[in-house]
Amino acid sequence: MSFFKALSCRLALGIALGMGVAGCATLEPSSPALMAPKAKPGAAALGAGDTIRVETERPSLLAGDFTLSETGHVTLADARIVALATRHGGEAAGILAALDPGAGLVTVTLVKPAPVYVYGEVARIGYHPFAEGLTIAGVIENAGGITYRAERDRVFVSKRGSRVERPVPANSAEAVEPGDALRVPEAFF
Repeated sequence: MSFFKALSCRLALGIALGMGVAGCATLEPSSPALMAPKAKPGAAALGAGDTIRVETERPSLLAGDFTLSETGHVTLADARIVALATRHGGEAAGILAALDPGAGLVTVTLVKPAPVYVYGEVARIGYHPFAEGLTIAGVIENAGGITYRAERDRVFVSKRGSRVERPVPANSAEAVEPGDALRVPEAFF
């Protein structure tokens, strides 16, 4: 028996005896879980506000649904905080698998992308669900349209994690991304 198998067996035996259970299981890390698959071309990176589902081959505290915080972190069931922002699903799975090699294969799936935030001169300020193919004009429509005080020609868009706004025509068919923020300015009379 190799040194690591013997150590694993002793650790498992110590845990089992502490729990009143007899026996010893050999714990071997699952090497495929530690290898992060390459991201699919065009796949979006995870970011603040995204909800992910972590599934494991064997029971683990890694498993569950988690929402990335404003700083791009998730808090696992055992209170560990892990940074996953800017990672793709396969990369995130590799990071998590390294935290619990006994979990076996770990998969990370985007369950719900971050909502789009709309504020300023719209009927319904706040978060609106993101949907594939959603445009700037569509977001404004989902927010109940612009108010009578709104500037009708342009809105300002900032990308997730950025405070830099760029002007875009209000009726733009430009697609929005998860976590984008749209500001509809007030018109100057």
